[in-house]
Amino acid sequence: MFGSYAFTKMGEGGKSYHFKYVLIQNMYIKFLSLFIFHLHIQGGGLNTMKYESPDTIDLQGISINTASPKTSSLQVSSINCEYQHNPIGIDAANPRLSWQLKNLGKERGIKQTAYQIQVASSRQHLLNNEADLWDSGVIDTILSNNIKYKGEGLVSARRYFWRVRIRDDHGNFTSWSEPGFWEMGLLKKSDWEGKWIGKKRKDSLQKRKFYEDEPAPLFRREFSMDKKIKKATLYVSGLGYYEAYLNGRKIGNRHLDPAWTNYDKRVLYSTFDVTDGLIQGKNCMGVMLGNGWYDPLPLKMWGRRNIRESMAIGHPKFIVQMNVEYSDGTTTKVVSDENWSTKHGPILQNSIYLGEKYDARLQISDWNKCREELRGWEQASIMEAPVGNLHAAAIPPIVVGDTLTPISIKKISGDRIIVDFGRNFAGVISISAKGMEGQTISLKYGELLYSDGSVNVMTGVAGQIKKKGVGGEGAPDTAYAKDIFILSGRGKDLFQPHFTFHGFRYVEITGYPGDLEKGDITGLAMHSDVETTGSFSCSNTLINNIQQICLNTFKSNIFSVQSDCPQRERFGYGGDIAATSEAFLFNYDMSGFYEKTAVDFADDAQPDGGLTETAPYVGIAGGGLGGKSGPVEWGSALPILIHQLYQYYGNSALMKDLYPVVKHWVDFMHRKSKGNIIPVTIGDHESIDEKLVDMSATAYYFYNTKLLSTFAGILDEKTDQQYYERLSDSIRSAFINKYAISPDGSVGSGTAAAQAYALYYGLNPVTSREKVITALMERVRKNDYHITSGIFGTKLLLNVLSETGNVDAAYKMAMQKTYPGWGYMIENGATTLWEVWAFSDDVYSHNHPMFGSISEWFYKYLGGIRPGDNAVGFDKIIIQPYTKEMEWANTSYQSILGTISSNWIRNGNHLTLKVEIPVNATAKVVIPSSFQRIKENGKPLTEHHDIRIVSRENDQSILEINSGTYVFTAEVRQD
Repeated sequence: MFGSYAFTKMGEGGKSYHFKYVLIQNMYIKFLSLFIFHLHIQGGGLNTMKYESPDTIDLQGISINTASPKTSSLQVSSINCEYQHNPIGIDAANPRLSWQLKNLGKERGIKQTAYQIQVASSRQHLLNNEADLWDSGVIDTILSNNIKYKGEGLVSARRYFWRVRIRDDHGNFTSWSEPGFWEMGLLKKSDWEGKWIGKKRKDSLQKRKFYEDEPAPLFRREFSMDKKIKKATLYVSGLGYYEAYLNGRKIGNRHLDPAWTNYDKRVLYSTFDVTDGLIQGKNCMGVMLGNGWYDPLPLKMWGRRNIRESMAIGHPKFIVQMNVEYSDGTTTKVVSDENWSTKHGPILQNSIYLGEKYDARLQISDWNKCREELRGWEQASIMEAPVGNLHAAAIPPIVVGDTLTPISIKKISGDRIIVDFGRNFAGVISISAKGMEGQTISLKYGELLYSDGSVNVMTGVAGQIKKKGVGGEGAPDTAYAKDIFILSGRGKDLFQPHFTFHGFRYVEITGYPGDLEKGDITGLAMHSDVETTGSFSCSNTLINNIQQICLNTFKSNIFSVQSDCPQRERFGYGGDIAATSEAFLFNYDMSGFYEKTAVDFADDAQPDGGLTETAPYVGIAGGGLGGKSGPVEWGSALPILIHQLYQYYGNSALMKDLYPVVKHWVDFMHRKSKGNIIPVTIGDHESIDEKLVDMSATAYYFYNTKLLSTFAGILDEKTDQQYYERLSDSIRSAFINKYAISPDGSVGSGTAAAQAYALYYGLNPVTSREKVITALMERVRKNDYHITSGIFGTKLLLNVLSETGNVDAAYKMAMQKTYPGWGYMIENGATTLWEVWAFSDDVYSHNHPMFGSISEWFYKYLGGIRPGDNAVGFDKIIIQPYTKEMEWANTSYQSILGTISSNWIRNGNHLTLKVEIPVNATAKVVIPSSFQRIKENGKPLTEHHDIRIVSRENDQSILEINSGTYVFTAEVRQD
């Protein structure tokens, strides 16, 4: 074992004597200084250890070569636990460890052949080569992610330090990685000494009472730290939302915490290291509570659905536990209990949909700091705990990701001011003002302006509540987003909503005192803090603009669930996810976010196996298969995410955990089918052509079944694999029989989407494939290369056209500037994607990710990066850029293995393609046959032993390469 050597010598009487020598790493050791010592062992045995040579130690017949082995040119560049860097507060039973490798040498194709992981109770133990908790030993494998910890049992709140090294295919080891760590959360219910507390209020049977002022409660607790503090960790959750403070400062940068879940199944808590926020002596902790999704208004969405009747609800409450370790080794805890005090705060109303009302006159100075005098505070109440158990939050928190300065501020009639932030986004504003006591500033939000310059709120109205009586008793006639800010009269006041968010570009302000300057108001764009992992740009301005509005839309719709829109609904619709998840995966690290999403759908799975339309479930089941189950495509989000998380991140643990849920779902669909055809669903939502109801439902039923068979094979469930493979064959036969292919190749109704459904899922006889493609192209040309499909057909169509050699046609579709198309949206001022292809100024959202699947297509077929067949953690890659029409494209994706890039430029008749493949991955590079004299780094391909020419057929050259950087050049073929 490189780094340390251990020997055991048996003496007489069965006594063993163990000697361990630690060698200094990263040094070429040519000598070893040893103490020559004598051991007196009665009756013989090992007596002396003798120095023999600079490279050899002889221990009475035991010889070891101490010459330093050659160090690998690979380097462990980053290590993660549970897809996070040095996470604190995790509760995984066997945390998953991953790392990336960087090649510091010039040799391509070098790879890992083994790893060794060490885990210790302290960083110093690791540096001393003392893995006192777990040493995996040298494990022969190429795997570098999702390696489960298998050491000693994990203990709540304990920090674990780990490192890894790998052996390359030359037999050389890397140096050990820099030590990382993970810290466990509170693993057992009994670990929580804090209680759920709140401020009691009466339940109202009158729905109109919900719309009256009900101040958000404040809570505080003073406590003393009488010794020097070594470490302090805070565990906290609050329903619906909370903000926590320590000695007057907000803890962390999270907003709208915790993440939304089915609170009857699980409640997420957050963990903070608050060591630096404490002082020796008196301290104060404060908590402020908002309603969030736990106490929503009884709005009758669409005039018929009160989400309070379908969700886990209750009065706001929170739980806190702070574990403190002193420098002398003793510990103490500060917990939520009846010793906390509570009082109403200045937030008089807060609603996810309707906004916030804030009265600065009611601000309590330094309420979350130590104070001498406390008037009007009362004892907090012990509250009933939510049904769901507490779980550590692994999803990235919601943060302010960008700060926007207005591009214009205009006064219109009366005292109305219109602020334009230049683009549509989701979040809040921050505004400062100085005025008279009680002066009221009203702010309303919208995506559009009317012709008179005023804000149009109609595309963001909650649940289409747009006239009196629709929203139910007490509801506003028009349920648009509005904030109210009442000034204190004590100097400049600052307003920033705490427990709501809006989707908007424009703000209409009334009642503002004096002139509003750009420095007085900013837009705070919020979203779940997912890391950007993808980058795509090209020489075509329109394509770049489409990519940008996709990104604007995506960020606006990840607020702990992937929503349909950030204003009027905000629900986690499975259909939107099924259509756009790969676009999100290419642009962002969705490993934690989508794992949480999958668990949300599993939590809401029905006893009969049905999966809901949204997760968390809010009572919507349009086009479903009975009960609370949603439409087939919407329920498909769960197996689709499981497959993609395995394909992109190697996440097999989630597949194993949720396999029974997917199996139950497929069995449920089978029972509901009629001759393996499912006649009920929503279909290709927002399609201009017909929605393909039964065709779409049956195609996704087939796809779910195929995925389940695949999962069974991966998990070694042989019987299930065979059964569901046979079932998928039966569904395929039923589909082909029902949607018989016409002589001209048309499938079913013959729309472009119908052809794409059949081709994408292989739901046509192999012998008729070319006829189906021909019919598809006829339809595309008939539509004048305009997109006419809905959210599913659009994703499938772009992929099918590209896979069948018709990228030119897909490109023409992307380039259309007239209705319908993405260019049409941009020509009409869109900065985010619309919900529908047509412009709407009254009904439909202007910030909807459903048609964002085109961003996936940019990565896969313009830049040319996509996972290969049977990829696990993106270890198999296809590089196949579209090198016509545009002059260049730069595309990169930070995979779990490392950077994948495909950058190409076409200069006249010359093509240059630079490709980067990470260690432990292989790639297939496809170059169109329109190029000849292909070289790499100036040499013909035949002179490279590390490039394999697979074929030169089907109008393309196919090469196989391993990890490394490659620069291919080619010239246009002169026919």
